Amino acid sequence: MSRQAIWTVDRIVAAIRHFHHKTGRWPTTRDFLTAALLPNPATVHRHCGTLAEARRQAGAVDGGPEGHGGGGRGGGWSQKKKRKRS
Repeated sequence: MSRQAIWTVDRIVAAIRHFHHKTGRWPTTRDFLTAALLPNPATVHRHCGTLAEARRQAGAVDGGPEGHGGGGRGGGWSQKKKRKRS
């Protein structure tokens, strides 16, 4: 679907599911900015409120930070712990 397409919530959710099916991961903000088959983040915000909410509607378990949560290859996400400097 081109950037000029008329986006609805259903089309946004379908595009996110398609991206997930093809890549094995949920789209990140960068993906929404660069992938030709995904809507612009502003469009997603207008229709769904947030990118995380759009990912949840598409089936991501928790929306995850930058779309890495739930359902992707290797399971959820992890955060690196910061080391204390001595």
